[in-house]
Amino acid sequence: MLAAIFRKSTLLVHYNLQILLIIRIIMDVYRNFTDFNARIDHKFNDRASAFVMGYLGHDDFKIGMREFETPYRTSSPSETENPDELKFFDENTNKLSWGNWGILGAFNYRLNNGFINTSIYYSDYSSTYRQNREYQSDLSDIDTYGFNRSQTKNNIRDIGVKADYMANLSRCYTLNAGVGFIHHNYLPEGLINEWRHRNKSESNNYTSPRVKAGEAYIYADNNFNFGERVALDVGLRGTIFRVEGHSFLSLEPRVTARVMLTPNYSLKAGYARMTQHVQQISNNYISLPTDLWQPVTPAFKPLVSDQYSIGTYGSLPLSMYFSAEVWYKHMKNLLEYKEGFSVLKADIPWDEKLTSGSGDAYGLDISITKDSGPFTGTIGYGLMWNWRKFATLNQGERFPAKFDNRHKFNINLSYRLNRKIEFNAGWVYMTGNRITLSMYNYDISESFFPDAPGAISPSDFETSGGIGYYPGRNNVRLPAYHRLDLGMNINRFYKNGRKGIWNVSIYNAYCRMNAITIRKDHVNDYLFTHDKKNWHRAFRTLSFIPIIPSVSYTYIF
Repeated sequence: MLAAIFRKSTLLVHYNLQILLIIRIIMDVYRNFTDFNARIDHKFNDRASAFVMGYLGHDDFKIGMREFETPYRTSSPSETENPDELKFFDENTNKLSWGNWGILGAFNYRLNNGFINTSIYYSDYSSTYRQNREYQSDLSDIDTYGFNRSQTKNNIRDIGVKADYMANLSRCYTLNAGVGFIHHNYLPEGLINEWRHRNKSESNNYTSPRVKAGEAYIYADNNFNFGERVALDVGLRGTIFRVEGHSFLSLEPRVTARVMLTPNYSLKAGYARMTQHVQQISNNYISLPTDLWQPVTPAFKPLVSDQYSIGTYGSLPLSMYFSAEVWYKHMKNLLEYKEGFSVLKADIPWDEKLTSGSGDAYGLDISITKDSGPFTGTIGYGLMWNWRKFATLNQGERFPAKFDNRHKFNINLSYRLNRKIEFNAGWVYMTGNRITLSMYNYDISESFFPDAPGAISPSDFETSGGIGYYPGRNNVRLPAYHRLDLGMNINRFYKNGRKGIWNVSIYNAYCRMNAITIRKDHVNDYLFTHDKKNWHRAFRTLSFIPIIPSVSYTYIF
């Protein structure tokens, strides 16, 4: 898909002739989203059954911008093009590719008071992010040609086996228990950096060694119902994660209590500890699905979070019910890139770029749901805060996390016209993410414009942004994110219980171009006006994924 944007400059008047210079900016956008899944079930008898399922999902996205200048003849036939007029091009392309595939086989056996489920699976996740800039400041001089190319790669391969057991052992006691083992194979970082400038070329590539780890776990969850008014759920999960000759032992207790205040209202409180042995690390200037997943190594401890919550739940008229919950989460051993480091820095191992700290998140979640009748839906609202504190970042001061989204609305509605036709609509609104952005720059000594932090000279088309001044980490909030999705399902019913579903949907129906980052440009019109005072800063939001229509068919047999 190609979308073009043409931007014209003003008419420029020189002393000896008039030339209309047109700066053209062409935006190239390409998207390819693919999902495929299949499942086969087999029933041996009333007690035993098995199934095999597979999944393949792969998404490609490319966005680019090309700027170039061309001299055109003016309307006067006596005037001719100036053969010495400077012509240039500057092209930026970003390509994102991510996806995973996997296969799972499971066997279920029903007991008198419960059932056992055993399964084995394999999954393979990978992501690649490519950045390419190609430019030439004077098309008549090949020495002014240059490029910058970079690529990141991330991969996780898992092989796992597990067995789960669930049983209603009495009228008031239910047991859920299980064991499992996962073999992890990580590629934390693969980097390619190449550049050429003024006939000088250089490359700086690095692929980290693969990190292999084993994870074994066992858990038990006990649910007690003391009549109809009080319920208690108590569980414990133990994990051993072994990587590079080092073992991490984790215990994860959890408890939830529910009390019925009246037949229509209840109060619920809970605590849960969770441990995570891999974290998604990203640069603070942009949020991408290709951010790198980094595993725990002996240099860092696993991420541990303790979450507390309390809420009330109840019924409303017209077959509706509501929930309201406040929560607080404290996190230890969070990972971030060190100051001045990024994923593209290839001369330093990936684990030496990271630093560890803590975080706190808290908020309020409210929802109202209607789940009966032809018209159903849910309206939800969240009020949230998310903070980070690292001794080596932001001068040790607390700063907002990238996903410090203050407000979030979700509205999902469905209307069933009849047995065959159903309409769906979903709207989401979220306060924008946080990014780290330099708002000012220090001057560069001996620059072409001594009083300007950025400089362009006629002999050097490359921009120099000066030394960026950052008042704080994640100091700027992106514009709010919101979109509307619409859909319609057409059901067809066949013999023997088989069913076909046609889905027609529109993603981002009003084509909201949600920003993923803000780019600061150092713009200077000296080449065209010969006025040293024409430099200025230009902040531009970059967006992707506009309106996307789709049609799909699902066959259930």
